[in-house]
Amino acid sequence: TPHPPILTLLSSLLTLTPQITSFDCNPKKNYVVTLCSENLFVKVWSISSAKYRRTTVQEFVHPSDGRDEAECLQKEGSWISLSTSGSHAAVVAGNTIQFYQCAPGTQPSQLTLSREPITSLQWCPVPSTDANKSTFAAITPSTLYIGVCQLPVVVFDTDVVYKCRESEFCTGVWWSGDAKYLILTTNTTQVHLVCGESHTLLHTTEYPDTPPSLAVWDPASELVVLSAGPHGACIAHVTPENKLKIIHRIAEPVLTASWINLPGQPQIPPFALQLAYSTDKSLRLCHVTQDQVTPHHEVPLPGKVQQLFTAGSCLVLVTSSSLVLHSLETGWRVQSHEFSSPISRVLWLEDIGFVVHLKGSKDITVLRYSRRLYEKQRTVLQGISVLGMAGLVGVDSTTPHALLFFLKNFQKCLLEQYSHEKPRVSSNEYLTFSPYLHLLSSLCVRLNLTPLYTTPPQLLHSTPQALHSTPQAFSPQQPVTASQQPAVMPEWSWLDDYD
Repeated sequence: TPHPPILTLLSSLLTLTPQITSFDCNPKKNYVVTLCSENLFVKVWSISSAKYRRTTVQEFVHPSDGRDEAECLQKEGSWISLSTSGSHAAVVAGNTIQFYQCAPGTQPSQLTLSREPITSLQWCPVPSTDANKSTFAAITPSTLYIGVCQLPVVVFDTDVVYKCRESEFCTGVWWSGDAKYLILTTNTTQVHLVCGESHTLLHTTEYPDTPPSLAVWDPASELVVLSAGPHGACIAHVTPENKLKIIHRIAEPVLTASWINLPGQPQIPPFALQLAYSTDKSLRLCHVTQDQVTPHHEVPLPGKVQQLFTAGSCLVLVTSSSLVLHSLETGWRVQSHEFSSPISRVLWLEDIGFVVHLKGSKDITVLRYSRRLYEKQRTVLQGISVLGMAGLVGVDSTTPHALLFFLKNFQKCLLEQYSHEKPRVSSNEYLTFSPYLHLLSSLCVRLNLTPLYTTPPQLLHSTPQALHSTPQAFSPQQPVTASQQPAVMPEWSWLDDYD
């Protein structure tokens, strides 16, 4: 039987509630928290990466007897958020935050910031050294707060960081990847840079024309995309003087954006990054340098993109009812998954896969996606491409087929055969390598699989040229010079010589 495709439906987390209002995930502990405001139900799940089993860690059911906790959960528009460490969950409803500790036998605690409703809450991306503490940033229409939650001993230390002027109100807050800075946006064209350590305002910069509604920090640098949606976007960076400086402008609509890099690659120097963003019609990849932003790959979109993020070596596009994976190495569409109902939200747990909630559903759906499965899929996609050019039709990466089973296991088969024969040839037990290994090696070369095996994963790259597009993939990579060629992995150096 062939191996399952890269996306496999694992299971649903049945919450036995009429409808899930909100959910969140934590990749460090593989926790999933769900909230149902109708019957005052909060549940913490743990998913095992070994056997893909789910267990209940903690659940809170509040009786609707008029208590503050019940009133908090019943407010319209409530949502739940899980801290970076996975130790705390927060239910935000109206002007209150209900904090929970994700451990058995604990009780929630409530914090009221002001009389105004809380419109956003963002946990600090760097966990505290004290597992009982978690830092968060929250905004109301008029104020930015940064606070520390400490449970089970109820301690809240909250600072008022910024108060809006008359006719000004807060619209969003975003932490940088290292938690050194926060971006605060308002309904004006002013963008505020806040220090994440001292909780003080560092700098205010003017955004051109229309107020931005989205900020996307690069996790490994101090670059940030500030998007005004259909009115375009700007790229800014934090200077050594702790000032936010706009360096580039993107003149077309930028609805979603994500900085991209492949796992295991060396740190990319500042201003030599890659950015993916979606317009209303296409998805673009571009180089970002200190001098310019250069689009180099484009693909038509199946619909409006709601979420855009990287998962391992793939770029993930979430539309209204589908999840699409594109390879960051080749640009091929690896696989897509259609859902029967509109998607509410998709999150990724690195060791598990994608966690999906559909609008109006009482279930959380888990789709398996791992790097091991993706590595097999890389061989399949390349092999099908070459065989297709040779005239083989009717086979794709999800069709059950004996050829797919062979391609998915070809890399392991080839390396194990060489590892078996190499010591015997070196010790003169064998005069030469077997015809079988020569046949496997020749097939590897003919299918153009050698670059996939001999070199580490590489991002799409090209010299600045006119954009190209194809229905299923980004445009092909441009040739690279000898100085740009990546180093060959030692265990595959023999295959590189054979090629």
